[in-house]
Amino acid sequence: MTTSVEQLATHRRLSARLQASWPEFAAKRQQRLVQADRLGRAAEKVAENIIEDLFTGPLDWSRSDVKYQVECASDFDGGTVQAREAAATRQRS
Repeated sequence: MTTSVEQLATHRRLSARLQASWPEFAAKRQQRLVQADRLGRAAEKVAENIIEDLFTGPLDWSRSDVKYQVECASDFDGGTVQAREAAATRQRS
């Protein structure tokens, strides 16, 4: 006996959750994209927020399950977030 994916209860629940939560996610996404246009170089943070909204909304992850790649993040000119923070600290000293 072969069971198709559509027959699985887990698939049906996920599909129903995605359909129910997608309009709210899409509205939040649009608001985030407006932020990106307004803030310019904040695009990386806006993208991070959209991904967080996706995982914690439609995909039903808890916020504690989201792992941010802070040490791997870089800006458009190739500098890492960590290097920018260190430079800013040196300038304040």
